[in-house]
Amino acid sequence: MWIKKFLNVNIINFEKVDKPKGGGSDNVDKVILLNFGTFWCFFGHFNTYLVVFSLYLVIIKKRKKIKTKIKINYNIKEEKIKSQNVAAIIKGSEFPEEYIIITAHLDHVGMSDGEVYNGADDDGSGTVAIMQISEAFQKAVNDGYGPRRSIIFLHMTAEEKGLLGSKYYTNYDPIVPLKNTVTNLNIDMIGGNSYC
Repeated sequence: MWIKKFLNVNIINFEKVDKPKGGGSDNVDKVILLNFGTFWCFFGHFNTYLVVFSLYLVIIKKRKKIKTKIKINYNIKEEKIKSQNVAAIIKGSEFPEEYIIITAHLDHVGMSDGEVYNGADDDGSGTVAIMQISEAFQKAVNDGYGPRRSIIFLHMTAEEKGLLGSKYYTNYDPIVPLKNTVTNLNIDMIGGNSYC
């Protein structure tokens, strides 16, 4: 197959590329041409041969397998700490075994490399919001307008360490069976406007 142009395709695989008319070496096997856009490029026979043969040398002939072993030494430092998720529950009046969970994480970075990371938005705003929402629901209960489904107000710990509080709740110690959880509303970083 004599190549006169590059086409707009990602990879063109030629099992055989015929030698140019009027001379040249034997056929070249398995030449791979990579196209980087839609363009036409007409070559003379000699120029085309050079391009094809150069690609053959670079892609096919220059491939080498390297056998080696890599040894990696590393140390893991573990520190056990105790922390708690904090929860409150308001039981539903009509479907008490169905639960809506409202969550926010109560931790923040604090200090890191000598810099202070203020947590008013991330996530003081979320924790305060949950407290206000729970207070409003409790007032509604006291006035005889409680929720039909049960609500869990859940402050998660160690979110900044990799969602540890959330993972512990779902994987090890949920307050209620997960199958009874209707939905989860997570409230994080509602005090600023940088993400709006």
